[in-house]
Amino acid sequence: MLQALDHLFHRKSLRVEFDLNCPVHNVHRALLLKNDALQEGEGKFPLDKDDKLMYSDVDYLDTWLAMEKLVKAGLTKAIGVSNFNHEQLDRIIANSSTTPATNQVECHPHLAQVKLIEYCKSKGISVTAYSPLGSPDRPWAKKDDPILMEDPKIVAMATKYNKTPAQVLIRFQIQRGIICIPKSVTKSRIESNFK
Repeated sequence: MLQALDHLFHRKSLRVEFDLNCPVHNVHRALLLKNDALQEGEGKFPLDKDDKLMYSDVDYLDTWLAMEKLVKAGLTKAIGVSNFNHEQLDRIIANSSTTPATNQVECHPHLAQVKLIEYCKSKGISVTAYSPLGSPDRPWAKKDDPILMEDPKIVAMATKYNKTPAQVLIRFQIQRGIICIPKSVTKSRIESNFK
């Protein structure tokens, strides 16, 4: 089981009972989601009087050091990060005793993350691709943004090999040694993604 530490939970005094909705002994890997934590407060995205996000002054390194204690206490097997660049990863590695097990980033043919993947592999950090099928429903998407699953090259490759565009995109990640976590709620698509 993966338990993610939300962007609201960066704090130096992180305790073992950090709002897990499951018994701590079931957590296989804890993941620090963001390097730019928001202040704790009302709602998931606390805003100031000008409707701007309120960021926390807690350093992500302090949160990482607190998470290391979970590993040392045997409460999780591994800890990782999400959306960290190589400078942030270097800082964690230089200032802690635990290298992140994974760096979870958006990754697909339109955002291949080649340099970051090479860096992570050189440090023994696995890369987990979220949104490997694209993310057309993201809030900041523009009307004219290309839709990955409709990309003519991907569709042509899928047709050529009698596969779905999703299967081609998943294979793209697997062949690069990337852990792939496609999102789907449709049973038939989930089953198809495994083929």
